[in-house]
Order: sequence, then C-alpha cells, then structure tokens
Amino acid sequence: MDPELKTNLLNYETYKRFALMLVFVIIYSIVELIIYATAIFQIIHLLITGKMHTVLKNFAKGISAYLYDIVKFLTFDTETLPFPFKSWDYGDKELTVKKTSRKTTKKAPKKADDDSEDEMHA
Repeated sequence: MDPELKTNLLNYETYKRFALMLVFVIIYSIVELIIYATAIFQIIHLLITGKMHTVLKNFAKGISAYLYDIVKFLTFDTETLPFPFKSWDYGDKELTVKKTSRKTTKKAPKKADDDSEDEMHA
C-alpha cells in the first residue's frame, strides 16, 4: 500500500470533519423544517393582519444566514464551525454573498435631436 494513501486514510482530522458534517446535515434538515413553519406562519399572519410579522422576519434573516454558514462548512468553503460550536451571532445579520464581477455594457440613451427632426420634416 502506498504510504501517502495509508497516511491519508488514517488521518484523524478527516474522520472528525466527516462526523461534524453528518451532525450539520442533521441540523440543516431540522432548520429546514423550521423555515417551512416560519413561512407558513408568515403567510397566515399576512392573510389575517395584512402585514408582515417583523420579529419573525428578523428571525428568518438570522436563520437563513445560519443555513448559509452550514452550507459553507459542508462544501469545504470554510473551516469555521457554525453554531453550536460558536456563539449565535445571526441576530440582524444580512445574508451577503460575494457576486462575481460581470462586465456589462450600458448603452447610452438616445438623445432626441430636435433640430435634425425639424430639418427632415421641413
């Protein structure tokens, strides 16, 4: 057996990360159910009162940021463990995702040249 392969297969950190990933897959599934319940409650509240429940809206912002952190960990985008391995700091946190820069060309609006139109019609 290749010594490098043997070292990789016996790496404790890899198995530790795998176990943590399984934990966060379960947490993700539970939080997903909470999101569905939040959405249903928000719809019912909107139908009854005609307005959004602001406390629930802020909760939804925090929970979506939490899910984003879980996904980043599960996809190896970060090594930082989400809650409960760090403090819950998702209160009013906005979910910000880095956007790739795209080159877009904006066309300048056409100017109506009144003098040239008058010359054409004259």
